[in-house]
Amino acid sequence: MELVEGHTLRSRLSAGLPLGDALDVATQIARGMARAHDKGVLHRDLKPENVMVGPEGEVKILDFGLARRLVADPDVPEDRTIAGTVGVHSPEQAEAARSTSATDIFSFGVAALRAG
Repeated sequence: MELVEGHTLRSRLSAGLPLGDALDVATQIARGMARAHDKGVLHRDLKPENVMVGPEGEVKILDFGLARRLVADPDVPEDRTIAGTVGVHSPEQAEAARSTSATDIFSFGVAALRAG
């Protein structure tokens, strides 16, 4: 397991994160989630506590413990267990409906608004 140096995004936000740094962090998170989605992985618990910002500003998305495969075939059953942090749930998570990459995008937006 990799040792990730740095601070959670939550603690960086609490300490005050300059706008330029915040935009860089947001861009890195979006790129990281796009890579995960391209590989068919849905995080399902994206929040500032699950993002580490390293000493050089590099971002690591952590805690894929609730992650699930994105299911492209609507005939394939999906695990629709309600999981994750309620404050950043997407509507489909709250309703135990089919999750898509939009689920993580919604959580990313909610976390950004709450941090703002």
